Amino acid sequence: MPLLNGAVSLLGGRSRSGPVGVTGGEDAIITALYQTYRAPLMTFVLRLTGGDRQRAEDVVQETMVRAWREAGRLDLSGPSLMPWLTARENVALGVDKVYPKASPAERRDVVEYYLQRVGLGDAMHKRAVELSNGMKQRVGIARAFALSPKLLLLDEPFGMLDSLTRWELQDVLMEVWAKTKVTAICVTHDVDEAILLADRVVMMSNGPRARIGNIMEVDLPRPRSRKALLAHRDYYAYREELLDFLEAYEGGSNPDSETLARIRDKRAARTGTPVPTAAE
Repeated sequence: MPLLNGAVSLLGGRSRSGPVGVTGGEDAIITALYQTYRAPLMTFVLRLTGGDRQRAEDVVQETMVRAWREAGRLDLSGPSLMPWLTARENVALGVDKVYPKASPAERRDVVEYYLQRVGLGDAMHKRAVELSNGMKQRVGIARAFALSPKLLLLDEPFGMLDSLTRWELQDVLMEVWAKTKVTAICVTHDVDEAILLADRVVMMSNGPRARIGNIMEVDLPRPRSRKALLAHRDYYAYREELLDFLEAYEGGSNPDSETLARIRDKRAARTGTPVPTAAE
């Protein structure tokens, strides 16, 4: 996964025995989408380009990549909302495409259900330009879950928000996620956020050629809250492992496998749980 150093948190989906990530990261997913939809798109674009295959190839590839980056990923650091549309209309844009065979009433119910879940029941008819940053993030959460995705990617979802709004939206995210249990991958540099949200934390090494340095299973009960987390006796052991890992890589260091093993084993001794290695 070509990510800069940080933590990749995973909210386990319906099966906790599934893969911990996607090999190759974003590029691999883009490739899979491209291969799946290339043929029908090519047929359509070839007609528009008068049979110019090379030009059609370029258009299809660019379209697929842009569609993935703009719509296929839940990027809550700056949700892409149409400012002239209402919160409800922004969510409905995707729902209408995902559920083309549903009746208008059924699609409306889906949109309004998720807006209610994120606390925007009284603000769904406000235009996006009239919403605060926190409310826009809520629209992003509602839109993402309303589309019934198989996988959610969240890239620093609450990084640009103040602490109180961030904590509130973490609770909103966990509450809505609990209804669907969709697998979600969250990229974060916030140690506490990783432990709060994730069932599994994948810690990355430094640099543009980052690799998986450690995998930590977070065996804490759900539903979770920040208050309950701070009161749990194992929370500080998980936190210590994450901080020790970051410290081991500080200043561009490249710790050996024995150092990483000692970090894992220290937490295992405190919690009494087995710890998988990065290879596992």
